[in-house]
Amino acid sequence: MFQLHQGTNITYFYAAVAVLLLTSRFTRSSLLKKITAILAIVTFVALGVLYPMDMEKIEEAFILIPLMYVILFPHSLWPIAVAFALLLTYLPSLFSHDIFDFVEDSLEIVVIATFASIMSLYQSKTRQQSLHFQQQSLTDDMTLLGNRKAFLQRLDTEIKATSADSNHSFILILLDLDNFKQVNDQYGHLVGDELLQGVATRLDQFVAQKGCVFRLSGDEFAMILTQADGASIDDSFAALDQQFFNHSENAFDLTNHLIHISMSGGYIQFHHADMDAISVTRAIDLALLSAKKAGKGQLVQYHPSMLDQAKRKVALESELNQAIELSQFTLVYQPKVSLISGEAVGAEALLRWNHPTLGAISPAEFIPIAEKTGLIASIGKWVLLEAMAQLALWQKNDSEFSVSINISAVQVKQGGLVKQITQSISHTGVNPHGIEFELTETSIMEQPERYIDTFESIRNLGCKIAIDDFGVAYSSLGYLTKLPIDVLKIDKSFIDDSATSYPHRMVVKTIVQLSQNLGLQSVAEGVETKEQRNLLREEGVDIYQGYYFSRPVSAAAITPLLNCA
Repeated sequence: MFQLHQGTNITYFYAAVAVLLLTSRFTRSSLLKKITAILAIVTFVALGVLYPMDMEKIEEAFILIPLMYVILFPHSLWPIAVAFALLLTYLPSLFSHDIFDFVEDSLEIVVIATFASIMSLYQSKTRQQSLHFQQQSLTDDMTLLGNRKAFLQRLDTEIKATSADSNHSFILILLDLDNFKQVNDQYGHLVGDELLQGVATRLDQFVAQKGCVFRLSGDEFAMILTQADGASIDDSFAALDQQFFNHSENAFDLTNHLIHISMSGGYIQFHHADMDAISVTRAIDLALLSAKKAGKGQLVQYHPSMLDQAKRKVALESELNQAIELSQFTLVYQPKVSLISGEAVGAEALLRWNHPTLGAISPAEFIPIAEKTGLIASIGKWVLLEAMAQLALWQKNDSEFSVSINISAVQVKQGGLVKQITQSISHTGVNPHGIEFELTETSIMEQPERYIDTFESIRNLGCKIAIDDFGVAYSSLGYLTKLPIDVLKIDKSFIDDSATSYPHRMVVKTIVQLSQNLGLQSVAEGVETKEQRNLLREEGVDIYQGYYFSRPVSAAAITPLLNCA
């Protein structure tokens, strides 16, 4: 009876050990975990000492005890300590067993516990290293912000959260530094890197608990504002707008330099999951592009129409490749009239694209695409041949008649323009003295020295050079004495109000006097009223063009206008 009662009590104690181990395994308290683990092994050893058991029968089960502590305390010395503690349970039966068996069993337990601990430690270190590498793969080395990979992961998370919770929303903002290349060119890349770090710090400080910020590439940053309350997001966005965009520039006090720079940004407010991550990033790119086009320091919200415009641009780019082959281009001509004789003395050739399905496409829309894709070279060559061939026909009736042809800055930069002009003159047999090439003042003033040799070569062929849209680019007057030019075309913006605005009239008067002093011909464009024409005549302008005399017309319609007053 006593034996049975004693066995029952031992069973309860071993059950208590199991409970202690389970408690240590699942408790969230670090202190309670250690206490229950210690109590478990102490209880287990005490039971083994007080109530010795046949070690031959339970030695295999003993091996499991250190392994349990590997689970409880991975990558630690606990399992080894427990293994040595378990050896105490052998002491009561040590003298009834062979010493060799004791050593063998002891080594087996200790070696297994040690091996398990080492493997656990190795696994832990491997996991930590993997997490470290993963974190590095998500971090921008220079700014320590999240990189593009981290941005896409967070964006995907936010989109999924919005899909799961209709109350969840976020604002995605794409930021780009204005004229950052100039900073690198002027101060060097080390200062540029320091500026990027300063921008990153300032953006990160602003975001704080409102969201997160990432550096995607170069001088491009992304910001995600996420808060549970919609009004709070709006408040955060308003603060961002006030801090970074309502001032013309942000000052950054760097090492030995104080740099002022503005930012452009595009943003989209995401309320419902109707777009995936790819669509969202494309949308925000379009918003930023629109902001850059609008000028420095602009923050523009994405609108679906931007995507429509982008699709149209892609379609135009594709169709533009075949426009020449399919004879979709035509030239129209706007007469240029002498303010002295009142007769048409020339015409400006204007390119038009008439697409069979898209209709009439404005040059303002397709010329930038042509310049970007390099197609401007082949289009420009077609214009040269077409305009010169037409001028050659008109010169048979009026040898003094001239045609103005617009050229692009990209054509000059690509090289080979002078050769194309020479070949076109030879091919058409036109008198080059009747050819005038126009290039906008804005284009020339970006790098005026680039155009000097090209203009000289064109003039050596007998052609003339005109600066178009003169007066809008705040050009250095010193370059007018260096550039080999023949004509100044007064921009339409000054002509519009010249008859009613004294300041505008004075600008026109100043440009005319400047051209006269430099021996250049003056041409006024965009003349739409009789009052404007009369004023220009009074101020001594040589030639005008505009709707007052004629809209751009076909080549066939020019001949009857040549002798019209």
